[in-house]
Amino acid sequence: MTKPKQSGAAPLKETILVIDDDESVRHGLMWTLNSDYRVLEAAGRTEVLKLLRQESVDVVVTDLHLPPRLEDISEGLAIIEAARANDPPAQVVVITGSGEKTQPAKQLSVALTASSKSRWIAPRCFTL
Repeated sequence: MTKPKQSGAAPLKETILVIDDDESVRHGLMWTLNSDYRVLEAAGRTEVLKLLRQESVDVVVTDLHLPPRLEDISEGLAIIEAARANDPPAQVVVITGSGEKTQPAKQLSVALTASSKSRWIAPRCFTL
């Protein structure tokens, strides 16, 4: 996704929005990405919704378990839906830490299958 050039200048960098309630995770991802991309950050849904309204975001990298409901993935799913509702829709990469490697993937798969909007999401889950 190459952005158009501005009057003879180099192409504009794609914008990535990094979302995680853990500041060290956000800053690590920002450090890794900021030489090649314009990187924005947010810790929760309220900040995300504001940034999605104000900025042109190409890719969203988000955790699933976010405040105030850390026990479930509803905040992460709400962010995914908001990002995909943009015009054009942002691509979404989900990252999440868990002692159980397969549980987040199962939760995401079940939630997306139950969602009427799941037709625009092709989940691919990987564990490291």
